Amino acid sequence: MHQILDSYENDLRAKVERKKLGEHSFYTYSCRIKQLRESFEPREVYSDVTYQRLIDVLDLWIETKSNNQAFELFGELRRFWKFAAPLHCGGKNIAASIPDDYISSRVQRPTPTRRFTDIESIAQLWLNVAACTSVHQKMQCAI
Repeated sequence: MHQILDSYENDLRAKVERKKLGEHSFYTYSCRIKQLRESFEPREVYSDVTYQRLIDVLDLWIETKSNNQAFELFGELRRFWKFAAPLHCGGKNIAASIPDDYISSRVQRPTPTRRFTDIESIAQLWLNVAACTSVHQKMQCAI
């Protein structure tokens, strides 16, 4: 598994050299690949990974990562499987069979902030910001 992740990362590195992918994007992908690497055992065989194993990995991410990070890692897992399936698993892409809403249906929805929920506080904030003369003062008033 880790060897194929290395191959995937090298493929992305080659895209950077061909100017098909930016260096900052490559850095972002590399961080996600590192997280994928940590989710699978070093001796785990790619073609032996089951649907249930992927579900277990996703459930772990849901429990231990932020909502956005779980979404990003799920997307990266799918991209990795799409890359590796034709070469190492006879074209069988089990990650594609995971429902698109698997993460979103299991994570907590973001809740609105409770700060300045009353109209008087919001009005006072706007008056304070409007009364400031410099940008720096406006930043301090807003805080």
